[in-house]
Amino acid sequence: NTDIKASGLLPAPPVAPTAPTPPKYKVTGNNPEEPVKPTEPTYEDTTAPTPPVEPTKPIIVEPVKPTEPTKPTEVPKPGTVDEVPIPTVPAQLEVKVHPNTYSSHPTIQKEVTNDAGEDLSNALVPKGSTVKYPLQLPTLTAGRPE
Repeated sequence: NTDIKASGLLPAPPVAPTAPTPPKYKVTGNNPEEPVKPTEPTYEDTTAPTPPVEPTKPIIVEPVKPTEPTKPTEVPKPGTVDEVPIPTVPAQLEVKVHPNTYSSHPTIQKEVTNDAGEDLSNALVPKGSTVKYPLQLPTLTAGRPE
């Protein structure tokens, strides 16, 4: 590909540099618009002391003197006390207790089952399977001799 030469293709001659154009302002009426010059900000002196404020006096209200109690003119008569009847003691009830000790100790039967209800006692269980341990108690008879 280095053997191929392009004929008739010459680069464009360079253009002479030109000076930059000044900015164009928007013209309104006869006066052109000029950019607004920034103004210096004004600062307030925050360290200046404020004039002291005169304290206000609290309003003092004098307490009102209470009225003195008046002595009763009539002496109250002693009242009569109603007698409260004394309650009667109820008759003592007789209670008989027959202590019994029950020596019946039922044995708890523990089973090992899976989800299907199959007995898994003394068997290997696959990893991740669900195993249930239901506890069964024998029913106790009501009038047992023990």
